[in-house]
Amino acid sequence: MHGGWEVGNGAYQEYVKVDKELTIPIPENISFEAAATLPLAAITAGLGIFEKLGFPFPGQGEKKVPFLVWGGASSVGQYAIQYANLVGATVIATASKQNHELLKSLGASYTVSYKDPDVIEQIKKAAGGPVEYGFDCVSEVATVKQAYPVYKPDGKLVELIPVDKTKTGDTLQHFHVFM
Repeated sequence: MHGGWEVGNGAYQEYVKVDKELTIPIPENISFEAAATLPLAAITAGLGIFEKLGFPFPGQGEKKVPFLVWGGASSVGQYAIQYANLVGATVIATASKQNHELLKSLGASYTVSYKDPDVIEQIKKAAGGPVEYGFDCVSEVATVKQAYPVYKPDGKLVELIPVDKTKTGDTLQHFHVFM
């Protein structure tokens, strides 16, 4: 964290010194500890969707396609749902059933439990066929293998950390966003 190019700004110290324009106030209903995670999750999701996948920025166009967020209840997943929804994507998110209403309130059109034996069929039905774009917020060999049948053969998948394709056997285009 540079906080600008002036000498004395930085974050690796007891107190952070940055330009006021680079900060936002913490909402009263969010603890300091919870607020500390917001920039990382928001930036990671934004880089994956807007930079790696090339989706238009909100207000600058639309991308009306099915979009899978695997691990939608994660901090990055929640932002990915909102960003994809803002540009017109039909968001399909996987999560435990107790998180489905939260994800729908964030903009997910469909929610599916990753534990359901027919999770792949449910996602394909919601998408109207194979999916081209996705964001795997778990990013493990097992999650890529599990979700792979949902994607078009040359689909585009954003991962938080690199997943070894030699272990998944997939033909997807992998993009890594590690913040």
